[in-house]
Amino acid sequence: MVSAEDACVQNILSKKLDSGEKPTDQDLAIAFSECREKKSSLAVQSLKLKLASLKIAKLIQQPYLTASLDTEFVQNPEKQGKFASYFLLKGDEINGREWGVTSDSIPRNIETFIGMPLIATGNKFVEDSPYGDQFLHPSISHFMRRAPQLVAGLDPLNIDDIKSFQDRFRIGTIEEVFFDSNKNLWNAVVRLANGVEASDLPPFCSPALYQLDMFESEGQITKWTGLHLPA
Repeated sequence: MVSAEDACVQNILSKKLDSGEKPTDQDLAIAFSECREKKSSLAVQSLKLKLASLKIAKLIQQPYLTASLDTEFVQNPEKQGKFASYFLLKGDEINGREWGVTSDSIPRNIETFIGMPLIATGNKFVEDSPYGDQFLHPSISHFMRRAPQLVAGLDPLNIDDIKSFQDRFRIGTIEEVFFDSNKNLWNAVVRLANGVEASDLPPFCSPALYQLDMFESEGQITKWTGLHLPA
């Protein structure tokens, strides 16, 4: 039986390629990225509709954990409003976007998030954002056919290009990571950019990783590096 993702990829390739033309590795990578992005966007929209109907933020379940100000920063007037504490990772779980990292890989790799951005694609934070009012993970492949001039010369599989593109939407910087032993969760402390206040941020986000070994199962990733947190 053909999976929904495979059917989506085949549909995209059939529209892009001529009859009998074989897809390149880049064609396949872009198609898979677009299908996963579409699935992620639908999941987020579904979550927002559920939240709007229930009006109770605490009903959001894993993996969309609520982000909140850490008590330390609320009590410290020098830091209040300029720092936010966000959920980052939990090991050995498959999240709503169908990937997960192993618990033992997190201590080895978690500090790769330090220096990475908190990003926001919506024009509430980024003036003249090409995403308009949408809040998504920034994606080079998203624009390769929609607006190629925005990503000219960028490779959607190259980690340096990915980092360069996501920096266009930086509204904060991850400065620390720490483990909450009571909740068995890893969290990130973010310094917000000038003009951005913690009260402006949405109540949840999800991390983005770069998988270093594409032969590993997406449910048991051990080789990875952090990319960003989206607001």
